[in-house]
Amino acid sequence: MNGKGFFILTILQYFLISVLLILIVIYTRTIFNNQKKLEKLQKDRFILEFKIIAEKYYDWEINVLEDIANYIYTYCKENKIKVDDILVLILTESKYKPYAKSNKGAFGLMQIKYSTAKILQNKVELPLSLKDPYINVVYGLEHLNNLHKIYNSPIEVYSAYNTGSNHLKNKGINWNFIRKLLINKTYIENKILFRKLDTSF
Repeated sequence: MNGKGFFILTILQYFLISVLLILIVIYTRTIFNNQKKLEKLQKDRFILEFKIIAEKYYDWEINVLEDIANYIYTYCKENKIKVDDILVLILTESKYKPYAKSNKGAFGLMQIKYSTAKILQNKVELPLSLKDPYINVVYGLEHLNNLHKIYNSPIEVYSAYNTGSNHLKNKGINWNFIRKLLINKTYIENKILFRKLDTSF
């Protein structure tokens, strides 16, 4: 091959490599953009479903619900907690009533005790205003995330969330609460959202 032919071949190789790199960049950007669109759709769906369920049990202000749902979705994704778990958990704990209070002194959507919130306050950096639904959810999710780090089994996590780690250690799993979670999961699937939930329990 003479010098001219070699030069043309080299230019062609560089051209093909450049085209290949451009195609790779376009493909990567397309995948990234599609993933971002999918994530937005999933987030929008969760916010809508959260609002549908919550409004069935309480007369909420829409912007408050959206703020709470947005926080739940973002926190769960960052900490690898299934967001559908929270739909069921809140229904089971408080029926989406922001001022719910148990006979054991737990408050709000996620039924958090002041003693539990006090332990978490340094990390959460929010006042102990557990009757504020947004703050209640922030404390509740932080508590739940801590339990996920302690226990391997989701059933243990949610049993400890409801009755406490000491109860789980001394008396075992609260199967009555787990049954309620499963019943409410089925209720949400069949009566409210008409889709299968992706939950841990």
